[in-house]
Formats: sequence, C-alpha cells, structure tokens
Amino acid sequence: MGALRQATATAAPSEQASVAAAFFSITYLGGSIPVITVGLLATALPLTTAVPLFAAAIALALLTALARPTGRADPQRRADDRESRRRGHRGLTDTPS
Repeated sequence: MGALRQATATAAPSEQASVAAAFFSITYLGGSIPVITVGLLATALPLTTAVPLFAAAIALALLTALARPTGRADPQRRADDRESRRRGHRGLTDTPS
C-alpha cells in the first residue's frame, strides 16, 4: 500500500497510528458513500437514472471545488496576513503597517 506508506511517512512517529486510522476511515467512506447514495436513489428512481444523476452530482461538486480559489497561490501574502492578525489588524493588507 504505497499511499498508506506515504501518508504515514510524513507523520511524526507518535502520530502514525492516527494517520493510518484516518486513512482507512476515509478509504472506507469513499467506497461506501457512493454505494449507499446510489442505492437510496435507486429506491425512488430507476437504476439507469440514479447512477448518472449521482455521477453528475459528483462532477458538479468537483468542478465547484476546482473553481474555488484556495489562497495557496501566494504564500507570502498568507504569511503577511498571519503577521497582521498577530499584531491585531483585521483583513488583508497590501502595505506594511
């Protein structure tokens, strides 16, 4: 399991068990939630409608997530923002205080 090895390698030794538990929990949810959701949809709709509807909902959610800005593009601005908040200022600042 390369992904598990990579995830636990970045954690401190005292946190590796927690990281592995989170990894398996997320993996389990990632496999079960789609099955349960499509099963619930299939009780009200034909399966040939439920599966494409679920796929479209997931695609829309992913496109929405990709369209949202993350703020990770400018690490210096985030550092300046943290420093500004530490000093008690509010909001983003373009000029040093």
